[in-house]
Amino acid sequence: DKLSLDPVAQHRKDEKKKLAAKMKKQRDERKEAKFQLDPKSLQAEIDKVRSHAELRQAGGSTARLQAKIDELTSIKEEAERRRAAQVESQPEAATAGQREVSLDLSAILGKRKAPAAAPAPAPAASRTARPTPGR
Repeated sequence: DKLSLDPVAQHRKDEKKKLAAKMKKQRDERKEAKFQLDPKSLQAEIDKVRSHAELRQAGGSTARLQAKIDELTSIKEEAERRRAAQVESQPEAATAGQREVSLDLSAILGKRKAPAAAPAPAPAASRTARPTPGR
């Protein structure tokens, strides 16, 4: 009880708590970052580790590699599950952003292009017009 009354000891205890909380937050962030990886890249990593495991199987030291394979497989499954849940919750937002990509080069080219309200066939006159040479 006497140690808890010491201000220096109390300060150290508080700093230790802060450091532990900071480290836990960093661990959680690293763990969540793994789940944001692309499942295809995770599958490539799993295949690479499996090939190493097959090569070392003759030596009998595959326990560590098998644990790595199991960990990567579980991360891949969780990443796929999270991506599927994200797509289900936002189906229109995910596909709308992919379809409506346009690049405005008017500042570079000096030409203004009228925004198209809806995709419509081009008029016949513009199809038959010859492009000017040199442009």
